[in-house]
Parts: sequence; structure tokens; C-alpha cells
Amino acid sequence: MPHPLPPHSCQHCEHMIIDCTTAGTHDVIQGPASRNLIWDELIFDVTFQALLAASSDGCQLCRWILNAKAISRQRLRASPELLDHGHPIESSDLKILAHEDDADPGCLRPSLLEAVHSQSSEVQDYILVAATEPSFVLGLGDEGVQRDLHSLRYFGLYDPRTNLTLYRTVSGLQIFTTEQDPAAEVISTRPMQNEPSQCLDAISSWLQNCLENHTSCRYPVSSLREANRRAVPKRLVRIKKLEGQQLRLSLQDTDSINELPPFAALSYCWGGAQTFACTQSNSLELASNIPDDRLPATIQDAVTVCSRLSLDYLWVDSICILQDSEMDKAIEIAKIPYIYGGAAVTIAASRARSAWDGFLNSRAPSLESVPVFQLPWRSAKSQLGTVMLMPLDAYPEPIDRRGWTLQEQLLSTRIVEFGTRQTRCTCRDNLSHSNSPAGYVDGWRIERDVTSSYIYDRTWNMIKENLQDGWNQVVRRYTERKLTFGTDRPLAISGIAERCNSLCGDEYFAGLWKHSINVGLLWAVMAIHRRPRPSKYQGPTWSWLAVNSVVFNLQENQNKWNSEQFNAEVVSIRRDPVSAQAPFGAIRKESGQLRIRGRLARATYHRDSLQGGDFKRASDHSLEITTSYGVMIAPLFLDCIEDALEDELEDEQSINGNRPAMVLEVSSTTAGPSWFTFGLVLRPTAENSVLSFDNTREGDIATFTRIGVFEYGTSLVDFKNRSATNDAGWGERTERELNFFRDVKPLVLEIV
Repeated sequence: MPHPLPPHSCQHCEHMIIDCTTAGTHDVIQGPASRNLIWDELIFDVTFQALLAASSDGCQLCRWILNAKAISRQRLRASPELLDHGHPIESSDLKILAHEDDADPGCLRPSLLEAVHSQSSEVQDYILVAATEPSFVLGLGDEGVQRDLHSLRYFGLYDPRTNLTLYRTVSGLQIFTTEQDPAAEVISTRPMQNEPSQCLDAISSWLQNCLENHTSCRYPVSSLREANRRAVPKRLVRIKKLEGQQLRLSLQDTDSINELPPFAALSYCWGGAQTFACTQSNSLELASNIPDDRLPATIQDAVTVCSRLSLDYLWVDSICILQDSEMDKAIEIAKIPYIYGGAAVTIAASRARSAWDGFLNSRAPSLESVPVFQLPWRSAKSQLGTVMLMPLDAYPEPIDRRGWTLQEQLLSTRIVEFGTRQTRCTCRDNLSHSNSPAGYVDGWRIERDVTSSYIYDRTWNMIKENLQDGWNQVVRRYTERKLTFGTDRPLAISGIAERCNSLCGDEYFAGLWKHSINVGLLWAVMAIHRRPRPSKYQGPTWSWLAVNSVVFNLQENQNKWNSEQFNAEVVSIRRDPVSAQAPFGAIRKESGQLRIRGRLARATYHRDSLQGGDFKRASDHSLEITTSYGVMIAPLFLDCIEDALEDELEDEQSINGNRPAMVLEVSSTTAGPSWFTFGLVLRPTAENSVLSFDNTREGDIATFTRIGVFEYGTSLVDFKNRSATNDAGWGERTERELNFFRDVKPLVLEIV
């Protein structure tokens, strides 16, 4: 279905040909190092002077380009002066300068017109260019440039005197064409389908084909009833067709069903407290009738989809779980892997920000204010066609911001995603045949947008290859999402944990895995993501479940570490689940004790002085660790705001701007030419002061809480370059800096 607005085209647009035959054919700039710089950009036969004239004459595209926010590449503008003074400039150096300008807020301008306002008359002869996404590959003939184009990343003004693009727009335009146009050979993006409901018949055909022919997509949930009752949802919404188009809904207890029927599962954003939900007081009433006029629009749309797909049952969390029963929540949430894995299809309301928005409504209203431009196109083989350009910002779908939906995506066998720009059908068989597959899309793009956080197609393979590396990626993506209640943090990932356990056989400890526990303990929070410590218990302080910040792991990608020189030894872990039927969910507050044998040392930490204006570092505190070898200074990543120090402010826990702490060496390892030491930063519990730690008797175990992590890196090259002839103390210093904890006696301590 066409865009609600007809595309703009005029006599000026007709001369702005997207010409693949000339892409990347700028003359090159040669410096003293005899290196060439080739910009992989499209060249338009339009000067800046012509661009101004066309805009004044009413060309909407030229006006859009001139009014778009822009970047003035100030460093790049200075590079010809460096060249004139004999300083060598290689192509890689010029590209670095361009990237630095593009990332510098000081180079931003309100518009391209404003960016060149005060420049000399020479700018009138600058040439309009555009960078593509993906970039053209040069030097490979016709095949080199025949790549699927997604967008024009930016428009720029190219100086023919210096062969440099000195000004560029911040954003660009998405590019698409029709199925019948010759440009479709290179451009796979199609016009959007405005009405999602128009594709339901095609979805039904895709689903039927998958159910009948894809053996890798079969999930025998019905056969699990006898083996494991935990695999079956307690309740389903029954959809009964009456005469005409009428439907009757009721809440079905699956205990009364001999064999579990095919059902759909809904994945959606709540968007706040639900006005209609199943509770202990209304569950019997809902068993007789669910008033469809009281259902939020998203659930109503899911019912419509089920009806069109000939599915008589639907699972929706707000209706199929007793919302006022913590026990029922724990039991049913523990079934999430089986519910989404065993559903005939997962209906993902990706575009809906809340349960009231719906997802079958027309996409056209959101596009009514978005202009579309039409330009001619010429292939590398000189074929002529037509493409459309549209300024659409790339944002993640609302569903990709919600914490609960990550495991719903990862655990599903088949998904139909009703997105902002397209409807997409994906199953496990599709995923096994391509990096970015789809069994069916109703328009727009076969490949996912670069902003998509959908990671199914690579996550499970990564987890099978290396559980900890795959888990690190899952945790980072999960913690980037939002949860209404922090206490849901251990629950909303429990299904993924259970699936990992079944795949790899490792034991799960409140967000960490037994066989890689030392690496798991090294989760960290960047300063810009640090948040207050939760008021309600979510997990022990040694687990990332205890904080509500985005986390990453200091030892991500274990393959890059050459050898481990020291590892603290985990003696025991106690973690008692709140519900015995949910072993991968929340744990009891009185449990969560980690006993570990390692090398402990005193430390103090202070806040660093920030430099560079708005520049924010991953770590904004430094740690001074004291052992018999002296003092070692290391970056400190604090977990929560409460433990951070304000600039030049004292508090009752600080002495001269420094706050005391203890550090535990967790591991020391090498990576390439460098040595790294990683560890936890701890604080004694209230009943276990630092003084009592000093006087700990044989057999006593000191108790701590975690407040952060540290890392210390040293280049081995520096030590190899030292010798006894030019540095008498090099050997002692090497030993100290490489093995700072060497003479510290390991002891057992407890972290809660």
C-alpha cells in the first residue's frame, strides 16, 4: 500500500541521479607518504550554488538537505594546511580526523546552511555527495558496487580542491523501491504496508507451512504433561467462534483438558498497571466469560490474530496468572520456557507502547508528516530505475525496551512481530539458514534494522560454544531494558537461565554460573549508568541482580585471555529459592552467602577530577591498594550511587576525600602483551568492622558486602625493555607490578 503522501519530484530532483557507476570515483589526495584517500560516496551533479537555487525554486529535497542538522569537520578542514607544511597525512589519518569531527559536539551546527554561512565564496563550487549504508566496495568491478542499499547515511559538501567532504548532515534518508522497478535488484527495501491486518492470511500460510514441514521447529509440549506438570500453563484464554464474526472468550483451566491444544502466546508492553487482570476474586467469573469490551486493545488484537490463524487458545500473562498471588506468579513464571517455546506462535506486539495501544491499527497516521522524495537511479550496469527516499529515524521498537520481552523472544519457537514499519514472521528453521532471516515480511526490509535488539539468531549458538561469553551478552542486553519493578530482575531472565542450564548442564547461582564463577563475579557498572541501591532485596551484593543498572563484564570474550596466573577459589554458595518450583527465580534474603578463598588487601578510593567538559568515562573513581609491595592505583567501578564520592566533599565515612575499603583479588591473567589483575571491592558488614578483620582469629570468617570491582593492567613490553644495566631495580619492580598480591596470605571470607 502506498505512502499516505505522494513522493515529491521536480525538475531539480530529476537531475540528482543516484548513479552507482560513479560511486567512489573522486580524485584522490596524495600526501608525502604516497597514500591515497578514496571516499566511498555517491556524487551528484549538483554544486552548493545549484542546491541553493533549487531550494529557492521550491525543491523540497534540496530544502530538506540545507535545513538538516549538520557537522562542520573542523579538523578535516585544517588538514590541507598540515599538508602544505610538509606534515605527512595518510588516508587512515584523514578518516580518523573525519570520525573525530563527527563525534565532537562542538562541530554540530543547526543546519547545513548555517555550517557554511561564514565561509568564503569557494563553497559555492562544493559538490553534493552522499554516503551509503552499507558503503560501496570499490575496485571489484560491477559486483563490487552491487550491494543492497538501505539508506543514504548523510549528504555532504565535497571540496574539489582538497578532495575532502568538509560538511555533512547528521542524518540521512532511508531508501526503498517497488518490486517491479529495476532498482529492486540492488535495493531490497519495499514500501511499507500501512494496514497490518491485511497480511494475516499470508501469516496463516507461513505458520501452516512451518507446522507441517519444519522438523526443527517442533516442540513436544503436549507429551511433557505426563513427565513434568511444570511444562503446562495453568490457564489459557479460550476463543470460541459464534455465529457470524462474534467471539466468546473464557478462562480455561488446563487441568480439565486431556491434551494441551495449540495456543498462541502474547509478548507485549504493559505500559503501567493493568486495568483488567485476573485475580483470586474474579477468576471464577472469568471462567464463564471474559468481557472483550473491557480488554485492552493489544489483547483484543491478539484475539483477532488467533481467530484468523485458527488458534482457539491464547496465553496472556495478565489474564492467565493470578496477579494478586505471589505463589501463582512464581509457579507460572517458572513455566515461561515451556509456554513460549511450546506455543504454536508468539504474537509480538512490537510497535505498541502499552496494552492500550493495539498493533493492528494503521501505520499510515505515523507517516502522514514524513516527506518522501523520488529520485532517478542508475545501476553499475547503467540500468535506469526509480527510488524513494524518506527521513525515518532508526529507533528500537517499544517492545525491545522492556525487560520481560527479551526471554519471550529468545525462548519462542515461532514469532510474528507486528512492528512500526513491518510485520515479520520468523521461526527456528528460518534462523538456521541465514544471518538475518525472515519467513515472511509484509514490506520494508528483509534484514532487520541496525537498531534492532533481536538477538535470537546469534545468542543460542554463542551460548552453546561458550556459556559465559554468551551469558555476558544476554545480561548486557537484558540490563539495558526497563523493568517496572526492580524485584522482577531475577524473574524476567529466569527462563533464559533454565534453558542455558538444560543446554550446558552448568549450575546457576543468582545470575552467575558455577564453572565460570570467577569471571561472572567481575560484572561492572559504568559511571554513567550507576543508579541508587534498590530499597527492596533483589539478590546478594555479589550478583548483578542486586542492582538496577546496565552491567557489563570486565572479562568479556574469554578467548582473548592467554593464561590465568591466579584464581580465587569459591568454597561454597548458599542460595535458597523463594519457591522450590522456581529454582531459577528469586532467592530468599537470608540466603545468598558466597564463601571464597582469596588474597585480601586494604585500600582507599577517591573520586577522579573529570576533564574535557561533558566527556564521561566508564570509571570516575580511583582505588589505591596497599600491600607489602607498596601502593597500586587502579580504576574503580562502583556498583551504586550511594558509594560514590562527590567532588571535594567530605562525609562521615571519608578521610581527606578518601574512603576506606577492602579488595579481593579474583583473578590475574595475561592478554597479548599485557598483564591484568581483576578483583572485588568490599566493605565489612556493620557487625564486622575493619578492626575486627585485622584481629580475625583462626577459623573466624569475616563478612563483607560488595560495592564494586577494579582492574589493573600493565604492559609486559615495558618490562621486557628493561635490563639490569640501565635499571638496577627493574626486576623487583616487575615482580611487584605483575604480582602485587604475591605475599598476601589467602584466607576465606564471606560476601552477602
